[in-house]
Amino acid sequence: MTVSLQARQSAQSPPTWALLQRQLFAAIEDAAPQALQRYTHPDGRLLWPPIPDFESITSHAAVRGNPELAERLGQAMRERMGRGDAVVNLLATTLGANAYLLTADAKYRNWVVEYTEGWMGRADANGGIVPDNVGLSGVMGEHINGKWYGSSYGWAWPHGWHSVGQAVGVAAQNCALLTRRLAYMDFPRSQIDVLIARGIERDDQLYVPHKYDDPGRVSYQPGEWMWYPVRNKDGTALQEDGWFEFMTMYPRKEPPLSLIVAVMPLQPPSIVQMPSEDSIYAVRLLIAFASQSEHIPQTLSVAGQMRRGPLQDPLGPNLIAHF
Repeated sequence: MTVSLQARQSAQSPPTWALLQRQLFAAIEDAAPQALQRYTHPDGRLLWPPIPDFESITSHAAVRGNPELAERLGQAMRERMGRGDAVVNLLATTLGANAYLLTADAKYRNWVVEYTEGWMGRADANGGIVPDNVGLSGVMGEHINGKWYGSSYGWAWPHGWHSVGQAVGVAAQNCALLTRRLAYMDFPRSQIDVLIARGIERDDQLYVPHKYDDPGRVSYQPGEWMWYPVRNKDGTALQEDGWFEFMTMYPRKEPPLSLIVAVMPLQPPSIVQMPSEDSIYAVRLLIAFASQSEHIPQTLSVAGQMRRGPLQDPLGPNLIAHF
């Protein structure tokens, strides 16, 4: 038995998801000049500590004006990040989740679960901290001098936890959605616990690190927009045991982009065909997640809830009549 969900919206009018997507693209275009303003000095130098073996690179202009230096930098990045896998690729589990919801082919669900559990296992092997890279042979840090950090959009990149946390959260939510096992949410919760355990408490406020790099290497002066309440006396970013950029971690009235990690609208006109019990649970869970946020109207959101708490029966018995 299968359950079919058929769109009721007319094909003559633009679907809500398409309008929201256009708004997203427009926001991305507007963000580019803001990124330049926030992440670079007026002369083009990056507001970020250089890689130790490329300390001669102090600005974009230095790379553009020196083809040999640009080639060296590109080659180093290919060697370190062009092989193996990076934790940020956990975001790709949304592709598998959508494929399963649309086809009911178990191979997509199995891949999502297997791939996510692979990174969960690496976190366990790394003392509870999910690494941001793994080599072709399955060894963490295989192509980055044995370091579990430093890969593309990983712990040492300017985004740090914002990228790692989104990837881990999205993958856990997809696994919970496709398997009905909310225990997968312990994966992102475990990483939050990692940060809390390394936090610094000052004035009754906990500040947790958002990034990790070689101990003793961080010594940069954050720009005015990068205000960290916890710094060294000389104003440089504080680093303790490799962890740095200590900031607050607390709920906000409006969810930041880092929490809106995946939007899965049912795109009309579409029919979702799945095994009966799976389809009912999937849609129930999607709506339960969507109900956590009022900032994505008319869209089924997998924003998820990162806080601890039971979500045993997302909707209760009353709303099942809608399907």
